[in-house]
Amino acid sequence: VVVSSARYCGIAALLRAGQDALVLEDPHDQAAMAFALLRVKQEPALETSLRAAGLAFAQDHQWAALAQRQSALYQQLAIQQL
Repeated sequence: VVVSSARYCGIAALLRAGQDALVLEDPHDQAAMAFALLRVKQEPALETSLRAAGLAFAQDHQWAALAQRQSALYQQLAIQQL
């Protein structure tokens, strides 16, 4: 639920800060990391929503799901070429 910014971690570019994860601008900022982790621990509603969003994101980005979407795209393109 806490990730580094896109500058340090490419997956962060796909996440919505504050909705899918708490995004740290600088992963070396120990105070910011501690604050983010404490915030998740102290705010049960935030923890619940981040957990649900994280699980949904992970489900949507499994290799099988990505391959299925890619295959569907190729099929659409092939049909358009006919």
